Amino acid sequence: MRFMTSLRWALPVALLLSGELFASSTSALRTKLTLRPDSAYRRAFTYFFDRPARDMMEALPLGNGRLGMLSDGGIQTQTITLNESSMWSGSVDSTAWNPEAVKHLPAIRQLLLSGKPKEAEDLIYRTFVCGGEGSGRGNGANVPYGSYQVGGFLRLGWGKAPSPSRYRRSLSLTEGVSEETFDVGAQPYRTKRLYSAFGRDVQVVSLTNHSDESRRDTLRLTLDRPEHGRSRVGAGYLMLTGQLPDGRGGKGLRYAIVVRPILPQGGKLIARESELLIVDAPQVDLYIAHNTNYYNKRAGLVALGVEQLLEAEALGGESKLFEEHKRQFSAHMDRVKIHLDGGDASRLGLPIDQRLTAYHEHPEADPALASLYLQLGRYLLLSSTRPGALPPNLQGLWTEMIQAPWNGDYHLNINLQMNYWPAEKGALPETVSPLTDWIESIVPSGEKTARTFYGAKGWVTHVLGNVWQFTAPGEHPSWGATNTSAAWLCEHLFNHYRYSQDRTYLERIYPVMQGAARFFLTTLVRDPKTQYLVNVPTTSPENSYYTPEGQEVAVAAGSTMDNQILRELFTNTREAALLLKRDRTFVDSLATALRSLKPTTLGPDGRIMEWMEDFKEVDPHHRHVSHLYGLFPASEITPSGTPELAEGARKTLEARGSSSTSWSMGWKVNFQARLGDASGAYDVLNMLLRPVGAIDPKTNHPYGSGTHPNLFSSHPPFQIDGNFGGASGIMEMLLSSEAGVLHPLPALPKAWQTGQIEGLRVVGNAVCSLAWREGELERLELVAGSPYRHVLLLPEAGQGYELRLNGRALFVKALLRAGRLYLPQLKAGDRLEVVKKASKRDLR
Repeated sequence: MRFMTSLRWALPVALLLSGELFASSTSALRTKLTLRPDSAYRRAFTYFFDRPARDMMEALPLGNGRLGMLSDGGIQTQTITLNESSMWSGSVDSTAWNPEAVKHLPAIRQLLLSGKPKEAEDLIYRTFVCGGEGSGRGNGANVPYGSYQVGGFLRLGWGKAPSPSRYRRSLSLTEGVSEETFDVGAQPYRTKRLYSAFGRDVQVVSLTNHSDESRRDTLRLTLDRPEHGRSRVGAGYLMLTGQLPDGRGGKGLRYAIVVRPILPQGGKLIARESELLIVDAPQVDLYIAHNTNYYNKRAGLVALGVEQLLEAEALGGESKLFEEHKRQFSAHMDRVKIHLDGGDASRLGLPIDQRLTAYHEHPEADPALASLYLQLGRYLLLSSTRPGALPPNLQGLWTEMIQAPWNGDYHLNINLQMNYWPAEKGALPETVSPLTDWIESIVPSGEKTARTFYGAKGWVTHVLGNVWQFTAPGEHPSWGATNTSAAWLCEHLFNHYRYSQDRTYLERIYPVMQGAARFFLTTLVRDPKTQYLVNVPTTSPENSYYTPEGQEVAVAAGSTMDNQILRELFTNTREAALLLKRDRTFVDSLATALRSLKPTTLGPDGRIMEWMEDFKEVDPHHRHVSHLYGLFPASEITPSGTPELAEGARKTLEARGSSSTSWSMGWKVNFQARLGDASGAYDVLNMLLRPVGAIDPKTNHPYGSGTHPNLFSSHPPFQIDGNFGGASGIMEMLLSSEAGVLHPLPALPKAWQTGQIEGLRVVGNAVCSLAWREGELERLELVAGSPYRHVLLLPEAGQGYELRLNGRALFVKALLRAGRLYLPQLKAGDRLEVVKKASKRDLR
């Protein structure tokens, strides 16, 4: 992009927050923008601690999409937690398909449709749940469902415990590297560089001893794991191998971790029982490989790991591997660059835990923290998944536990989906590949679940998802009965097509979408009261309501979220079929069903109704706001297109309240941005960024939810979807396109009055960059990657702007229709420039 990619970062980092980011001409067309030097920009997206980590929530996350690690940065003893995305216990659970369930479905439906939800729920609890033990009530490590698990722990130990005069442990989001360093007295003592080599299958810890004393101090290396692991030494390698339980009393997935120390400047390497000793080595490079047989059941894991380490060494040393890693990782992260002007430059020099506390007290003084949080979301997504691997789970890639919280699985009533909200607009479309692969992998299981539980065609999945193709209802109907997860997943598949305009991809995913739609075409039933088609049984995820008799019930006949999701699924599937010229009869059946779904409706209090009837919710402040699915991630509700529903959504959010679990607050940032409520979005974002230890004045206890010191989001406990939801919300505040209109700065808060963002992707396969000053859009540039006709929404219907397409002027009035600019169809390579005309104030 001409005005962005030619930028040169030329001023000191202290100016990054000082309001002097831009040097702009006072001519009518502002074509020149100047940003900081590259090194200063990278420092702005590096955060640090001034002490070792006390627990995992102070450790800094590294990953290459399959391999991850966390280091506590210890001085005398150091623990490096090793993760691999397929480290799962359990196995395929054939008992999950309950063959008796379908026999009770007619009775369940009859009870629900005749106004007896409590009796229906009781019957569901007895009959319409998965067979076997399900997820083990979230503790599935030793049942077939399984759990995501830590790989192992690499321990580094030294005999001496020097007292550092200076300590720093940092994480660069733009380069994917952590650096640990400390001095003793006035001299450097020991430094470490840690990274998960991007594009490779190794992780690296490069250690440098700067003093004679540190070199003479013996380094002890060990590998261990709480269970199912055997450590040994062989031929200069440290190895940890084992087999995880399959949940049926047998052995399941095999794994191996191999660590190879290299001493490029000499030293002694001594093997002793199950540990390696290193002494008199100025430099120690630890290469780490970690594999399972999830992808290849016959793989020789130790041999494979050694081969991967040797391949990394063959590049010509650690420094060349590091340069390759930086180049590839930065190329992905640098697709999007952001600067939010203003604030106190000294905040950048605070350790991140202190910076978080200061932000909580005065957020307006540190707008750069929001920039950092946006890039953190992109960083975590890039680090926790990659083509050929698995999608990020509830904790992304990082856990230190054998039994991860909620099994570290794929919750499908928002959590996995939220993980992908930054993928498209955040210019990381390749991260969608693992999600597509995983969805395709569960379709055969979903077809069996459709037949077994519903006697239906197509495929279905419920709330629980793992690496063993679990698609059955969960063991607890209050949450496990939700069955629209496949439909929601299909939203991501079609959205990837909308962003990429890749017809080959559309042809690939169409059968998946068709199968999900076919399931509901064969299971929706007619409500005798309203004559609408309803999904029954269902829930509004994890929420419950009071019946007129005062009974607390979770299951229902129809919910607003179901109707919104199904409208979206049927519409998208229909559009895909028409684009591909497929299945005319099927297309007609989708159109017929669409006309029979209940529209989103306002209740007597003006809020969006959550269920088919105006029931009173048991928890008015429930963390799920599922009945606003049509506002976000869907686009059924918009302030311009459905103003009454948008107002109903506002009232719904007011009643629900803002403070909640981290992922819920992340969702609400996106809600408020879609409503164009800048202050509302900003306020919720600031709640998401509050330290978990901050005291809630209402309870006088710590909030618990919010942000951990290392910037992991807290449900509590740590749950990564809040990070992804928050990053998506920040982007949505600055640029929106998924509702069909390219809308710059839809929810710009007062604290971000001047800034710039480069490289966001928009629907239609284009890249968009913005610059704004004093709350007004100064410049927009759009570069097309595919033929597409964009619709642009500008302030004052574009009257104060000049538009140029490939250098040629466009006449705004000729493009204007109903307050929007309908641009000519762009072709790949076309460049649209939108520049604010200079005012008299600008020319002073």
